[in-house]
Amino acid sequence: MHCCVLGCSSNTRILRGKPRNGVAFHRFPKNEYSRKLWVNAINRPNWQPNVNSSVCTQHFAEEFINRTYMSGPKLRENAVPTIFHWSQQAQESESSTPPDSVT
Repeated sequence: MHCCVLGCSSNTRILRGKPRNGVAFHRFPKNEYSRKLWVNAINRPNWQPNVNSSVCTQHFAEEFINRTYMSGPKLRENAVPTIFHWSQQAQESESSTPPDSVT
């Protein structure tokens, strides 16, 4: 299993036999409204999740994660992925780009 977020390298092969540090994989909600929120948040053009698509815990704010289960982290009902490395990379590249010179 792997995370469907672009640029995320989380997958069960990499994590197999290593400490998962609270990383789990969460399937898309069956509720159509919640599912659309996830798809919009992930922002992959012309892509729709299938029954095997999942998002790893690293893309959810801590407030959306319930860590009291022995089997691993579970998402709260209102969880939506909001943490993306590509959004940080875009911000970093914008801030490191010098402004255009005006002549």
